[in-house]
Amino acid sequence: MDFKISILKIECVAKAELTEEFLHTLYHRYNVHDMESWKKAISDDFAGSFTSQCEIYFLHEALNRITAQTEITLPKEYLKGLYIHTTGLPTDNFETNDQFNHFLREIKKEIVKKKIIQNYNLQVSEDELFSYAGAMMQKEYPQFFADSAENDRSKKDEYYKTLAKVSFQKEGMEEEKEKIVNRLYEKKMIDQVKNLVAIENHPVTYQEFLKISKS
Repeated sequence: MDFKISILKIECVAKAELTEEFLHTLYHRYNVHDMESWKKAISDDFAGSFTSQCEIYFLHEALNRITAQTEITLPKEYLKGLYIHTTGLPTDNFETNDQFNHFLREIKKEIVKKKIIQNYNLQVSEDELFSYAGAMMQKEYPQFFADSAENDRSKKDEYYKTLAKVSFQKEGMEEEKEKIVNRLYEKKMIDQVKNLVAIENHPVTYQEFLKISKS
């Protein structure tokens, strides 16, 4: 069988030059113009990520300790039935069942969280919701806003805030909206709990941080 192959185009991947334009493309949302500002942008990104993880870990540990030291009476018989219904895992001995005891601790923790929100009148406004969601969208999709006006921070923030507001009006966004509201409540609880306890900061390496977070 005779056949003919035609090669229309040959492409190869070449390493890009580390020009200001290329660095700006990589970190569009930062004022990156040389290697030093690029390294700082990467450092700031990691620092922000680790700070967020540390704060969530802090809240988790604080809630665990508050829950352990707080006497909360629960309707165990009702919760036994609820546990079986929600997990589909019947058990003979609830008192020594690790999964059931974890289930009880999580319920107590939710009660403590709601009490903190209630006692300190913590609230999340729609403006906070749209601003936070807009900031997330701006970080993820910086190209949505025209380059010619990118230095006008207030206009850019307002643009993404409006974009977030429109997005939440779409069908099926209720779960995503609830996640962000819960995250904002977490941030407010973190700030509130920090005001109630003495905090000592200790520098750790990345490996030490991983070990602590897994403990």
